[in-house]
Amino acid sequence: MHSFNLKHRQAQRLLSRVGLTGQKLIGRGSFSAVYAHPDQTRASVIKITTDKAGYAYLDEGARCYNLNNSAYFPRVVDYHEELNQELIDDESEFRVIELERLAKGRVSSLEIRLMYAYASRTFDDLTPLRVTAEDQAWADKMASKHPEVAERVEEFASRLATFCADYYFRIDGLRGGNSMLRGDQLVLNDPVFCATAMKRVRTRFANDGMHRLYYH
Repeated sequence: MHSFNLKHRQAQRLLSRVGLTGQKLIGRGSFSAVYAHPDQTRASVIKITTDKAGYAYLDEGARCYNLNNSAYFPRVVDYHEELNQELIDDESEFRVIELERLAKGRVSSLEIRLMYAYASRTFDDLTPLRVTAEDQAWADKMASKHPEVAERVEEFASRLATFCADYYFRIDGLRGGNSMLRGDQLVLNDPVFCATAMKRVRTRFANDGMHRLYYH
């Protein structure tokens, strides 16, 4: 289920504009497509997205909520500000951003569980699963065992939860492409989503007449 078809004319035109025509797709989410940078000397990827939550996380989240001060935040190489301003002016849903290239791998369940616990202490309705009193007690126990990790996670989770609450976003399941690795460092690559946008795409996808437009 995807919000846009990569073969659609608008998508193809944008891919051409940023030099990605014919390049291999290395990642695909519900609202985005990720390509290795066409310059192979750059250890980065270019993300084409229609995800306003994910893009706001990388943009306003970094600039206004200081999420980028954390090791859990992906490094932004280029915001492509002029191109994105053109897209905004044209009322396009597309955005383009260049990010560090991260790796898939086994991520820390300790940090992810702590992330949910601390985020829910700030706002209790943002996480995909209900965080119980037992979960919070476990987080307190882990904080005594791993104080540096817990402090790092709590700071980021509190800022992330505040960002989500201010923008009416939710924290996503922190698995798969949402959680990746920089060496052995957990990076929350795409941890938020807009419930309204997700519902809209699912509704479109459920309509048989729209399958060819939104599935690729």
